[in-house]
Amino acid sequence: MRYYIERHSSKIKRFLFLAVLLIGVGIVAKLLIASKQDVVKNKELGSSSNDPNTPVLVSTRVLATGNFGWGGAISSRSGGVTSYPFSTLAEFSRNQYEAWMTNLYCAPDEVGENNCQTSFVEEMSSWFNIVALGNSSSGSSSASSPLRQALSNFGIQYIGSKDPAASNICAPMTLPARFTMGDTSFKVAKMPLALCSIYVNEANLRADQIDNIRAYSALMPTWVYVFNNPSNGLTTTASQSSKYQSVIDAGADMVLGNDPISVQGAENYRGKLIIYSMGNLTYQGSSVDEEIKRGIMLSITASSAIDQNVLEWSNFVNQCSLEKDNCINVSRGKGLSKPSYKYDIELIPVSIDSNGLPVEADKTWSQLAPERLGWADLIETLDYTK
Repeated sequence: MRYYIERHSSKIKRFLFLAVLLIGVGIVAKLLIASKQDVVKNKELGSSSNDPNTPVLVSTRVLATGNFGWGGAISSRSGGVTSYPFSTLAEFSRNQYEAWMTNLYCAPDEVGENNCQTSFVEEMSSWFNIVALGNSSSGSSSASSPLRQALSNFGIQYIGSKDPAASNICAPMTLPARFTMGDTSFKVAKMPLALCSIYVNEANLRADQIDNIRAYSALMPTWVYVFNNPSNGLTTTASQSSKYQSVIDAGADMVLGNDPISVQGAENYRGKLIIYSMGNLTYQGSSVDEEIKRGIMLSITASSAIDQNVLEWSNFVNQCSLEKDNCINVSRGKGLSKPSYKYDIELIPVSIDSNGLPVEADKTWSQLAPERLGWADLIETLDYTK
């Protein structure tokens, strides 16, 4: 045996050297894999490094408007040209936003028929991602109605009913968004939002409607469009205040009023924004009243720092939007919690021209709108804009 070892000592040494080398390579590889897993974990949690594959922030910019539609006088003026109601919207820089949303209000025509022809929906999809339908003139509430089928066919998300007693007034929406990466580049992302749309008429919100808002706002940021249908006027009523404040009490992030069709004031209620009426974006009637030819829009940038919950929501929100009624149960089952959004909100006054279409606000309204809402003082006091 000793003779064998002495005779083959050089081969044995080479073998041992190779064995040690292989063991060393294995250990290094294992350490590299572990390190890579740690890097992935850090990326998921939003490392502050300059890594171009590491998200550090998710954000979206949304333009929220008052009442928009192509019924009544606008339908008559359009002559069937489906681009007509949208022909002035380029003034508002659509490419600077990830999403636009509006209250789709389809005014009756001269003979009293609902005039929201589906032929306009394809053009609408070039501008708006999301519409609220909780108002008195949104057509049939059935999911199989021509309007709702057309909205679905062209990828426009919607929620709401003309029935004031409707209980399912909220739905999950997918907001197009972007990740800001560690090297300040951007990648495509998605953010969850619950949108509620209510036609409250003269009654208070029902308990089941409040419960619906509360269920969604417990899991995702929630914005609520309210169509109140009072008599037109600039003064907020005690009834309006009570209804809108009850929505915030149920957990909503903000309330965007849509009626009366003239712009009313705003309020900080419990740190959250209430706009009592945003007025019109288009005017489908024939009145010469200047107040109903004024509106406001909100440019809302929502953002959140990255954590594992935010990343999981970004991956899940499309499925959630498709499943809608089952979204709450599935998201709870996944252990998801409500993302915390910070908001940067800009007020944009808008005027309506002689054709009933939106244009850049005139000088008078540009100055008056912020004063009417008390905007300069209000916006600084909201909990989520500090």
